Amino acid sequence: MKRITIFRIIGVIAISAVLLSGCSTVESGSTYAVDQVITQLPTNNDELKWKWVVEAGDYADLFFVDEDWIAVKGSSGKYKVIDTNGETVLADEYDSIGRFYDGVAVVSMDGKLSYIDKKGNSITKERYLSTGRFSDSAGPQYDQVEDFHEGYAAVMKNNKWGFIDTEGQVSVELKYDDAGNFSEGKAAVKVSDYTEDGDAWAYIDYGGNIAIDFYPYNATEGRMIEVGEFKDGLAFVSKDLYCIIDSEGNNVFTGDSAFFISAFYYDKHLNVIPGYIFTDESMKVRKYGLMGLHGEQRLAPSFDFLGEMNGPYAIVINVENGVDKKGIIEIYK
Repeated sequence: MKRITIFRIIGVIAISAVLLSGCSTVESGSTYAVDQVITQLPTNNDELKWKWVVEAGDYADLFFVDEDWIAVKGSSGKYKVIDTNGETVLADEYDSIGRFYDGVAVVSMDGKLSYIDKKGNSITKERYLSTGRFSDSAGPQYDQVEDFHEGYAAVMKNNKWGFIDTEGQVSVELKYDDAGNFSEGKAAVKVSDYTEDGDAWAYIDYGGNIAIDFYPYNATEGRMIEVGEFKDGLAFVSKDLYCIIDSEGNNVFTGDSAFFISAFYYDKHLNVIPGYIFTDESMKVRKYGLMGLHGEQRLAPSFDFLGEMNGPYAIVINVENGVDKKGIIEIYK
């Protein structure tokens, strides 16, 4: 299944002159988004500040594995885990390490995969399955079983998707051509060739009822189609450009901004979304910073890349002599 994620780093993007009605064109000199219906927006949109948590180039690689834990790869070629204060919490002995879910992460050591808890202790497959992320009994009768989210897991058999509960019972009939995860009571589902114009997606509730009606979400100019998960009542979707909808399917951000969304992440407390602007007339050179929900500038675009965020922390890249230097910054008011 082509998975739907809140966060996908955006690939090659150019501006399209003709857009669907769901998103607006970017006009010359445009800085702010078209005002759409949205409640409880932060009123303080002063420029934010930032400081280094891990300076760019200190490690060969780094990424978040938990809320305030960072996997870093040192000169030994092994990964260890540090916290946002730079203190080591797990020693540098892993060939690879995944993100922690329910206190459990998959790691590779000496070519062997295993599961560890947050103390670094190995745990058995049986204990891992008991966390509820997978239903061992459900697996054999389906061709694919995804993780449980909000008590439900997407499952596929004979290329049709539906949902099961933690008891392994079917809660939503397997009749869709693709499905995402439940978040805030909704999951995206796809019906291929819904109209003569092509595929369409809808959001359903736990009982399989349509919560947000079918819409032909699409993308242009090399973008990936996005029908994202909800967080704080908002979801990222693609309507040519990348946009944001609320829990009723209304447009919140329609792309009318000097900024383009670079990662599917919104922090409500700081009112920030990773984004970039073009700094040259030929629109080939990008600088990355942070935009607000209405497209306004929140952090000046000064990085060569800004993508994944984890609360007030963001992974950034600066290019030096053709070499990517990764670091992590903390954003604050």
